[in-house]
Formats: sequence, C-alpha cells, structure tokens
Amino acid sequence: MKQSPDPQWVSPLPAKPNWEQQQKRAKQLLRAYWKNEPDAVERIRALHPKAPTPAESKLLDAQLVIARGYGFASWAKLKLKIESLTQTPVEQFVAAVKRRDLAAARALLESHVAVRAQINAPLFSFDSMAVHAVADDLEFLAMLKEFGADLNSATQWKCGGFTLLDQAKPELLPQLLELGASLTVFAAARLNLVNELRAMLESDPALARARGGDGQTPLHVAASTEVIDLLVQYGADLDARDVDHTATPAQYLVGQPNLCRHLLSLGTTPDLFMAVMLNDVALAQRCIEQDPICLEHRIGLPPYANDEGGHIYIWQLKVAAPLELARRLKHKEVEAFLNAHSPESVVFLDALWRADEVTAKKLLTRAPESMRTLANGSRLMAEAAWECRLDSVKLMLDIGLDPHARGVHESTPLDRAAFHGYAEVVALLLERDPNPPLTARNEFGGQPLMTCNHGAQYGWETGKPRDHVAVTKLLLNAGAPLDPSWMPTGHEALDECYRKHWLAPH
Repeated sequence: MKQSPDPQWVSPLPAKPNWEQQQKRAKQLLRAYWKNEPDAVERIRALHPKAPTPAESKLLDAQLVIARGYGFASWAKLKLKIESLTQTPVEQFVAAVKRRDLAAARALLESHVAVRAQINAPLFSFDSMAVHAVADDLEFLAMLKEFGADLNSATQWKCGGFTLLDQAKPELLPQLLELGASLTVFAAARLNLVNELRAMLESDPALARARGGDGQTPLHVAASTEVIDLLVQYGADLDARDVDHTATPAQYLVGQPNLCRHLLSLGTTPDLFMAVMLNDVALAQRCIEQDPICLEHRIGLPPYANDEGGHIYIWQLKVAAPLELARRLKHKEVEAFLNAHSPESVVFLDALWRADEVTAKKLLTRAPESMRTLANGSRLMAEAAWECRLDSVKLMLDIGLDPHARGVHESTPLDRAAFHGYAEVVALLLERDPNPPLTARNEFGGQPLMTCNHGAQYGWETGKPRDHVAVTKLLLNAGAPLDPSWMPTGHEALDECYRKHWLAPH
C-alpha cells in the first residue's frame, strides 16, 4: 500500500482554484475510470492508496485521487484550502458558523475588520444573522456577542422577522436573558410568561397587534387561555392573518383544542377544518350553513393556498379535504355528518381517494366530463402518488384521469411517486401510460429521474415501502434521459444503476 502519492502525478494547486471545477474533475475522472480509459486507470492506480476496480469505484475514490494529485491527504482538506483561497473572509465566516466551527469563526472575527463589520448582516437562510444560525449554542452566542453581535436583532425575512427569543428553546431562556437577549411580546406569549406579557402591554397596548416573524401577531403563538385573554383585553385582532401562511390565530392553534375553542368562544371566525379537528358537529353545521361551498374546499387550493409559504393547514393537517381529515382522526360523528351533506362532487373525489370503485363509477356515469375535469383539477392523482395510494391511482387511471395532470410544485404523478421511491406506483404509471412524462420538469427544473435521486438523498421516511434503486431502474428502462454530466451523484446504490445503464450497449 502506498503511503504517499506518486510524485509523478502531483501538481501544484492552481493560483486561482475553482471548487466547482474540481467537483466536475472528480466526476469526469470516475466516468473515465468506469470506462477503463487508460489515463484514468493509470492515474487512479498511481494516486489511490488502495485502488478499487472500476466496477467497485465510487465518487469518494475519485475525489481522493483529485485531492492527492494536489498533495492533499483528503478531499475535505482540499476543499478547505480552496475556500481559503477563493472565498472572502466574510464567506469563510458564514461557512464556519454553518458548520458550528467556533474556533474558525473566532479567528476570522479577530483577523478581519470586514467580518466584524458584517456580524449583524443577514448572511444566512431566511435573511437571518449569525446569532440566529447558532441560536441553541450558548458558547457560540457568547463569542459572537464579544465581537458586537446583537442578540436582539430580528431576521430580515420579507414576511416578518424573528428574534432570538421568538424561537428559542424554553429551557435556554434564563441563560439567553443572562447573555443579554431581551424578551419580546411574541416570546412572552409563546412561553406563557403572563406577568411579563402584562407588563409589556400595560406599557404599550399596541404590542397586542404587533407583527413579528412570518407576520404573525402575538395571538398566533399564544401558549394559554390566560395569554389569549390578556392579548384580547389589549386589543388583539382575533382574525388577523399572518403574512407567510395567511392564517388566523385559531388556525395556527387548531392542534391545541382548548386554545382553539377558547378563541372560538371569543368570536373568531371558524372554518370546516377547524370543526373537524375539534370533532364538533354543531360547528360543522354552522360552517356549512354560512358557506355551503366549504364542503368542497381542499387544502392547497383557494382559499387555503397562497404564493408565499402555503397555508398553515398544509403543514399542520397534512390532508386535503375535510372528509378525509375526519376519517383520519376517526371522528365518526363528524364524518357521518359530512358524508350526509356533501355534494356529489365531494363524494366522488373522496371515493377516488379511498379507491371505492363502485361509488366512483356510479357518480362518474351521471356527469363523466365534469367529474373528470374536477378530479384532474383537484391534483388528486398527484396527491395519491405522493401518498403511495396504489389502488387509488389505479382507479383514477381506470376511469380515464390524466396521468400528466400536475400537482404540487408542478409535479406529475410520476414525479411525485419517484421522489419517495414508490416503485409500485411508478411501475403502474409507466405501464398504463403509452407516453409517460419522463422529461416533464417540475417547478424546480427536475425530471422524474433526478427527482428520484434527490428524494433518495434528501427525502425522509414515510412509513411506506421506499425503493429508489427500483424506481431508477424502472425509469431508465422506460427511456428516461440520463445525462452523463451529473454522474456520479454520490449516492452509491443509484450511481451503480447509472453506471451499468450508461455502459450497457443500447
């Protein structure tokens, strides 16, 4: 085993190195090695401490060879060196904060006036500052404060800024206050600090209607009925909608029944989803009497949609329709009431979602064109693919729904199923579609094959069978375009699929 790279293959790092270029070089080297190109084979055998065979080689192997070719022991050390040569001190500071490297961040603050000048600049996600990026790290916060960081700065997020205490863990409150963070009306409401909140409101009653993070009011984050009553006493708007999620305080607190009911008792405007969550038939009846159309409302579509962060119900309830929510919660009385009062259009969509073939086809025969148009416009097949509802997708295909109908993020059902790696759903969609949307791009520019890769690397467990390798094979076999320039991706199992497909004779 070699202890150091062969000097013949080592060259100095360019005076102006480019990290993106080095990433591309590693990918190019691995692709060439996969193809057994002589130069690539010779280079890897000379520089890799234990060269794998082409079939066994991974992206990490090529990256190591590139690094050792410049005299670095690892890819990570090459990256740090290039960043030190190409990034400004401020950019290096941002990187150090993101990786929680306190020593590096301190060194940059000590050495560069420009870094100290930007310590309160919105350099991080959602236009936040360094203190927000390390909000749960007391040692890091204390160090930043030494160099002038404002622990009470608010993020500059366009929908409304959060301060450190607005989102801090309750157990850290004493230490954060000791460090110098100031209590806000939002933090007091969220942490149920009733006495402190009362003092603030007595000093400035307008705080009851103040706007904070995401454009919320203090009522949106109220932690108790006592906090609610206090805010209302000083003029809080029961139906104020935040900016980012266009929702009222009661909609934000719908998962806390005692608080939601208390807001309703004070006169806030109810909605049918709220009635279902509370298992309140009388409230559901009231909502329907006031607005019969509410039975047809679906989360993600108007009026429960917006162009910013999506309505808060998207994140809290994670269902589309009131009837579906009642069923999921096993609120039998509300479910029966909604079933009895829902128009045929709602019953039809619900039957499709439940894969109730008899009911769906019965209603379809009465108005086939309008029912299909309704279902396609509801994004139902894309939602069913996202939820791995194989029988539902099959029924929708059986009755002639459009398998190209776009859902969330302008994604087709194929794209939605590919993200989670739902192989059975993908196989069904490919089997039943003579012209599957293999090149259709979602709003992020991704096609199903790359969406599958992204989901494999950055997705999450769903409690359902996920097999991104199987989906990759299905898509490739169906003719999904494979662009060699983005191989390898670093996901070893998928890269093996790509490698075999790319090298196979076609």
